[in-house]
Amino acid sequence: VYIWVADAGDSAASKFPALVRLDDNLSISTAMRLSFSNYSHQLCCLNINGAGDRLFYYDNGVFTMSVSSNTLQPAMLINGDNKNVYVMAVDANNDDIYLSDDLDFIQSSRIYRYDNSGLLIQSFTAGIITGYFTFDE
Repeated sequence: VYIWVADAGDSAASKFPALVRLDDNLSISTAMRLSFSNYSHQLCCLNINGAGDRLFYYDNGVFTMSVSSNTLQPAMLINGDNKNVYVMAVDANNDDIYLSDDLDFIQSSRIYRYDNSGLLIQSFTAGIITGYFTFDE
């Protein structure tokens, strides 16, 4: 069992943003750090699919990778198209991916729903600054 963490990095400490995998003892000393090559990455919205074998995160697009990967080789699944993504969630029942684009924080958010291969299923408006998704089992 692993716990994954999205690390924003620290330029003062010369640490690039990274995905960090902790094992069940939660020790930083044994953690595996998959670092990006520069500070331009702004990782957010780390999720895992229903089977627990794929990670998803947002970095001006939705990226995915295997949880068993020992190298950073993410694949872009959904282009960010300059969306102002505030939150992302993966429905564990069917692995659909939901993005909340908060536009300008004044208008109603635009919600995008994609299937697990990155194809847009639907989009609709919701409340202002939609910040959380929940799913029925």
